[in-house]
Parts: sequence; C-alpha cells; structure tokens
Amino acid sequence: MLEFGQFISEKVTLEYHKRLNPRLFKGRELKKDIREKLLRAGEAFRDFNKIIKKEDVIDIWFTGGNANYNYTSQSDLDVHLVVDKNKLGVSLFVEDYLKDKKKLFSLSHHILINGYTVEGYVQHIESSFPHIGQGVYSLNKDTWILEPTFNSEVGSSFHDKHLKKKVEQYENLIDDLVEKKLDQGHIEIIKSKLKTLRGDSIAKFGEFAFGNLIFKSLRNTGHLDKLNDYESELENQNNYGI
Repeated sequence: MLEFGQFISEKVTLEYHKRLNPRLFKGRELKKDIREKLLRAGEAFRDFNKIIKKEDVIDIWFTGGNANYNYTSQSDLDVHLVVDKNKLGVSLFVEDYLKDKKKLFSLSHHILINGYTVEGYVQHIESSFPHIGQGVYSLNKDTWILEPTFNSEVGSSFHDKHLKKKVEQYENLIDDLVEKKLDQGHIEIIKSKLKTLRGDSIAKFGEFAFGNLIFKSLRNTGHLDKLNDYESELENQNNYGI
C-alpha cells in the first residue's frame, strides 16, 4: 500500500476570473476567427476517427475551463463531437475504438489556438452536459447552448487549506510511485480513487466540486501526465522489454 510522502508547499494552480477569456471571447461572444479554427480542429478530429462521417456529427461543442470563468494558462480547448454512438456500430467496440483514437489524436496532432491545446472528445447525444453549470457553446450554430454563470463565491474555494492539503497528498503519492518504480496495481489504485472522487463530486456539486478541483490541480501541475507517462513506460517494458 502506498504511503504519503512529505507534503510540499506548491500553490494550487486554479484560477477564477470575472470575465471570459479575452483571448477567445469579446465579452460573451466567441471571436469569429476562434470559432472557425475550433470548427476546423473538430473536423480534423472527426476525420481522424474513421468510423465517424460528416453526416454523423449532430453538432460540435466547445466547453471546459476556457468556455467558463475558471480558465488558466494550462487550460485546453475542449472540442466535443456530438454523435449518436448507437449508429456507429457495436457499442463495446465503438467505445474502445474512440478511446484509442482520442489518445492517438492527442499524440499525433498538436493543434494550438492562441496558445491553447485542442483536446478532442466524442460525446453521445443522449449524454448529459459535461458538468453542471459549465458553459457549452455550439460551434455549428454559433451560440451558447448553456451559458456559464459567474459565481463570486467560487474563487475562495480555490485557496481552501483542505483542498491544498489533499492535492499535495496526491502529488506525493504520484511522485513516490514513480520514484520507487511501483507496479501497475498501484497506478490503478490512484486512478480509481481519483475517478471516483471526481465523478461523485461532479454529479452532486458540478464543475467546482471539491473532487473536480483536485483533479484539475493535478492536471495543471503535470502530475496526471507524469502518472500516465509512467504507466506507458511500464506497458512498453511488459510488452516489448524496453
């Protein structure tokens, strides 16, 4: 079982602003050139997923921190292809295929728009909106489907001592795991805890839920990438002996 290492005093890299990202929006209106670039990125992601044809895409959504007030310099541009997955083929095969394609697209396509990385997703039309209270912008219709709401009380939660302590615990767990070269089982324990913590809290409290803030902090500090890179290294060692 993993033990927590020494706590480190690293600032939680979360931010909450009084206006939408001015590099992407003019007031609450998405800039024309940004919309066009996001559409092209979505089309590139669609074409990369060979089983998704143009007519399969019901809409293309822009969402995430950059479509809200909690953007940072590390925030992605989340572009969602909205489709009816039931029409794409056998459900189990489709889910595995799309998951693999998402990873491969991120590795092979480094699309930057005004300094922000595009992250592609495929979303089932019957799924709920990404997170409660999060902005969702239709790139096809050039309008908000769900407008983000500014909450003046949110910012203070980013500096909560309990949040910082919990983030530091997970940072040290990941650092210890990599430094001690622990096995896949330990990786799965951490990922399972984070998935449960994030999923349960979002379902109850939305975008700014405690568990989701922990997840975002770990992503912004690079610890999620560190964990994923180590997992890939283990897979290469086990499969290819490298």
